[in-house]
Amino acid sequence: MLTTLHISNMVLLAAAAAAHAGQAIERMNGADAVVRFECRAVNKSDKAQDISVSFALPLGNARQDVHALCPQEGAASIETDRYGNRIATYVAKAVQPGEVRRYGWMAAVRVYAAVWHASGRRHTLPEEERAHYTRDLPMYQIGSPIVTRLRDALARPEMRDAEKARAFFGHVTAHIDYVRDGRWDPAPDVLARNKGSCSEYSYSLIALLRACGIPCRYSGSANLTLANRTRYDPRTHEDSVYHRWVEIHLEDHGWFPVDGSRGHSSLARFDNIANYWGRLPAGQLETYHGDGGEDGPMGWEYIVNARCAEENALQTASVCFWVEGRTDNLQADIARVRTALDAADSADAFAAILKDSLDREIAFFLLARVEPARYPALAGGLAAARHPEAIYFAAWCERAGIALPPALTPAALTDQALVAEVLKRLAGNPKAWAAFEYWWRKARSQIVFSEEKKVFVLTTPAIDIY
Repeated sequence: MLTTLHISNMVLLAAAAAAHAGQAIERMNGADAVVRFECRAVNKSDKAQDISVSFALPLGNARQDVHALCPQEGAASIETDRYGNRIATYVAKAVQPGEVRRYGWMAAVRVYAAVWHASGRRHTLPEEERAHYTRDLPMYQIGSPIVTRLRDALARPEMRDAEKARAFFGHVTAHIDYVRDGRWDPAPDVLARNKGSCSEYSYSLIALLRACGIPCRYSGSANLTLANRTRYDPRTHEDSVYHRWVEIHLEDHGWFPVDGSRGHSSLARFDNIANYWGRLPAGQLETYHGDGGEDGPMGWEYIVNARCAEENALQTASVCFWVEGRTDNLQADIARVRTALDAADSADAFAAILKDSLDREIAFFLLARVEPARYPALAGGLAAARHPEAIYFAAWCERAGIALPPALTPAALTDQALVAEVLKRLAGNPKAWAAFEYWWRKARSQIVFSEEKKVFVLTTPAIDIY
């Protein structure tokens, strides 16, 4: 049952207190949200695979309260790693070619903007921790010529660690242009070409800091911002991009956040880059902090990591959904929707559940309870609720050979342009379906039901799949 995996508020609050003991952190502009994370793992190979999927669970800290956290049932383990993160791991045997497995969590949270001040006390890392957070790793390559050359040019021996860190922050902010191309390259490559994503900004800044012996790590989060509001529901938001930044250990602050990629965006707008030095805006739901490497379940990921024995056999498509507002009892809400979902046997019954934004996200969280034989009714309920996931389940049924009413086929639900986008990704082979899942995670938020045409339409034809 979900209750056996529920992480209590006492555990969440204790984690928050331990993580930031003695630090002077001011928080403001709190906003409530109910969040659902989902990862779909697809076997895109031509043979069965044993897979494992690990993801970090959000915990309370100085800039976020996690009132309730419900991982999906069936976890093989939920363990605390060396950095204090809670990592849930799910294992599936003999996943068939083209088969999709879904894993995730739900949480009720409140996120804040936060400012880190000097605490008036000295924060010292134990030597073992200092060695760990100054070590070299493949993504950093702190001894490479470009890293050492920049280190020597930017950091003078008489500078304090905070001054050196500010010089490195200023460099990556001013010289690296933000580009997201679906890959993560190591710091020397990023510093040479002066282009990279938020992860690559982080690798570059960490490389320069560690080349000076300054302890640092990274943090990762989902974006709970109004900018990722969906077209299909003004209360529901989707984030499939996520975000990563750096934390530096400074003796007068403790762990201190700096965000090079957001600083660059601010600089490009003639804004104040200091907003991203020791400050974090509201809307970041942190899930992970620590370091990369192959000695932990997350590897170099900070949201989700899926693995199997055969290289490149898995395609993952993960999205963080959130609904504005709060729930007083997420556990009770899940139990209520579970009862209704188990009894739903018609499109009308599903529509009654799916019309409310929060109940709809809970229903998706509990989707494993809906047998494929009920997917046509589920698609009908989603269509009645004007939710684009109706297209997904209609396409899934066609691919699986499950009969649909004529009004619920993908061709009937969508206009000509959208059905063309869907059908060209629905070939029978596993790689095509995996590609569809990857495209769909970004396209769905841009789909809306046209009351004039009485079909779903894609409002942004050129989807940036990265």
